[in-house]
Amino acid sequence: MCQQRNNITTPLSRPSQPSPQSKPAASIESTLTVPPAAKVHDVGPLHQHDVKSIWETIKHVQQQNKNTQQKLMNLENDNKLLKKQNENDQSELQNIKQNASEISKETEALKQEIKQIKSKLQQMDNDNNNDDEKQNPLDELMDFLSNAKYRVNLPQYYEVFKQEGFEDMDVLKELNDADLVDINIEKKAHRMKILRGLQILNANNDNNSDNENIAAPATHVEGPKVVNTKR
Repeated sequence: MCQQRNNITTPLSRPSQPSPQSKPAASIESTLTVPPAAKVHDVGPLHQHDVKSIWETIKHVQQQNKNTQQKLMNLENDNKLLKKQNENDQSELQNIKQNASEISKETEALKQEIKQIKSKLQQMDNDNNNDDEKQNPLDELMDFLSNAKYRVNLPQYYEVFKQEGFEDMDVLKELNDADLVDINIEKKAHRMKILRGLQILNANNDNNSDNENIAAPATHVEGPKVVNTKR
């Protein structure tokens, strides 16, 4: 564009008249080879509004260039933010993986603990079943105090009888009211219930003894009579 301005001749300029002294210069100019695009007569005269339009175009291009540079800077900032966010996401993902690994270990430990607890409970159930299968003489005392057939219903005295050594039912059947007072059974109504239960217990034992002593009736079967016919 600077070349064009140097070669532009405004409409007000007029070509100078050749002087007799300029003839040698013209002959030298004619010997030079000038490219067609650089010749003055190929570039037409520019008007003032054309120059203004060119300057406006230049300003527009510069503004676009400035906007493009600003967009590039914004993209670079966005790229930096995305990288930072990606780093944070990677760090958070690593933390999540680590927490998941720790939770998995804790879960496995809890499974093992639950398994051990189940095994212990199963062993306890087996032990209880074995204890139930064993015949315990103390159960007869609790049965006497709590079973409805004896009409006592005083299981709270179980420890009292146990501490006094009345686990054996044969000895328990010999108790009387004075004995019950001696072992600190103070309520008379409770003593009456226990004595009534002992009467029922003794009556049941007597009935069982009588049934065992009853023998089956003897049966005699006579065979056929043999008559001697010999005289």
